[in-house]
Amino acid sequence: MCLKNAVEQYEQWLSQVPQDHPLYKDLQELKNNQREIQECFGSCISFGTGGIRGIMGAGTNRMNSIVVGRTTEGLANYLLSQPNSGKKGVVIACDTRALSPEFSREAARVLASAGITVYLFEDCRPTPLLSFSVRYLKAQGGIVITASHNPPAYNGYKIYGEDGGQLVPSTAQEISRHIDKVPYKFIPLPPFKELQQQGLIKMVGEELDKAYLDCYGQHQIFSLNKMEDSSSLKIVYTPLHGTGGPLVKEILERFGFKNTYFVKEQQSPDSQFSTVATPNPEDERAFELALVKARELEADLILATDPDCDRVGVMIKGPNSSYRLLNGNELGALLLDYVLHTLKQNNALPPLSFVVKTVVTSDLGKEIAARYGVSMTETLTGFKYIGEQIELRDNIGGEHFVFGYEESGGYLAAPFVRDKDGVMGVLLICQLAAYHRERGLSLMEALQEIYRKYGYFKEKLMTVDAPGSEGLNYIKRIMEGWREEIPETIAGFKVCHRLDYSRPDTGLPEENSIKVVFDNGSWLCLRPSGTEPKLKIYLSARGDSQAEVEDIINSLSSEMAVWKLQGAAEKTEGGV
Repeated sequence: MCLKNAVEQYEQWLSQVPQDHPLYKDLQELKNNQREIQECFGSCISFGTGGIRGIMGAGTNRMNSIVVGRTTEGLANYLLSQPNSGKKGVVIACDTRALSPEFSREAARVLASAGITVYLFEDCRPTPLLSFSVRYLKAQGGIVITASHNPPAYNGYKIYGEDGGQLVPSTAQEISRHIDKVPYKFIPLPPFKELQQQGLIKMVGEELDKAYLDCYGQHQIFSLNKMEDSSSLKIVYTPLHGTGGPLVKEILERFGFKNTYFVKEQQSPDSQFSTVATPNPEDERAFELALVKARELEADLILATDPDCDRVGVMIKGPNSSYRLLNGNELGALLLDYVLHTLKQNNALPPLSFVVKTVVTSDLGKEIAARYGVSMTETLTGFKYIGEQIELRDNIGGEHFVFGYEESGGYLAAPFVRDKDGVMGVLLICQLAAYHRERGLSLMEALQEIYRKYGYFKEKLMTVDAPGSEGLNYIKRIMEGWREEIPETIAGFKVCHRLDYSRPDTGLPEENSIKVVFDNGSWLCLRPSGTEPKLKIYLSARGDSQAEVEDIINSLSSEMAVWKLQGAAEKTEGGV
């Protein structure tokens, strides 16, 4: 629900927001700047992938208290339309970003004012703890204020369902319809303390931390391998100024990993992420300070979690004090093989076990799962779909979830959380490293062992940045071009078949992505990002040797970079 006239909308906000409100200053700074007013008020942040995300500031196209309040009012109206409305409550958490605490308290006041009980974390917490807490408190849903690994100027708002998972499209669309009915307006709300005194806002914290950590002892995968030299494994860890530090420290100590060193400069929360080029553990630049410490200590592993601690990345030690970043596919294969081997070896692999991965994650996981007699389910990109499969197959269908992962650094090995979990990922990686170390293997040697057993795979992610409305149109033209015509060969590889996930015949929810599969088992997939203004191009190679898969990846990436994307765009509307 956006007014057509950006200036009219701006003037309306200026007249409503009190002069002592922080937003008033932002609005004043826009005065007489028609271009910025158009940018901030000419469109709205869209509700997608279970929430909203954008640059902080005044306007309908920015993250601010009015946008957060409107979104929460729409959510409240949806919740009040459901059975047992308001009685189960909503859990709210936030990360370390600027305005995250303020946005979480604003959301709490809106829900409480609607008569919905709120469980609000007293300070910042990892996103997976929010997912756990929704289930533990038997709440009706959850909200986490975070923009994951986006730059400091961004913030976001993500909604979780009663199962502790991110919203799937059907529920997200229903909530979005409720939000669309709410006008953009400044609404005076009762004071926070008054709502607390009424029992509508309940502060939570350490008791949920403890309940979450205690769950690890109840799941076999974390306790089956007790390595004698766990404490000698030397680990460097950085939370990248985010939420992961306290829980990661506690879980590693509980499981015997005593030799853990924090990157001191990045241990404390910092909304600007001032010591890191990017707070993304998929990016090697995030490890710069950690590398200095690791080389000084001759550490075995370097681990990093993103600001809301749902993703994890790892660099492993190589020869001559060198370190190599494992990508999400490599790490996922190592973890999957470790989990299934450990359960199988201890006669603890349940019947009807299943693993879940996304369609843009390496097919190596299929080969590993098949070797252990475990079924592999593929979902669209996004951990919300993995969480949905756990609910459908584990809780309802009587099957047993053992592992879920995606190529972007998200891992889960126990269903007491229904989202990717960086704390759990850190523990699993350390147990994985200790296990192979006891076997006399480095993680790189263990990965090569997997390739020799199952075949060689290599992946690469390419991105096309496309900001603003022009960028959206550019991506649209590219996707339309690929839907209209795909050649018989790409980079010399014969196209075997195409999967257009926007069509209903794929057996999956509809999504704007296209996957092209080649006759040698390699593939590529084009998918616009759901959270950032960019097009993602996933490349995956399959072959009989390391050299072969590297050649395939190089050929595909060269072809896509040089002319294929541009050519696709030129086939529609005359190019970019």
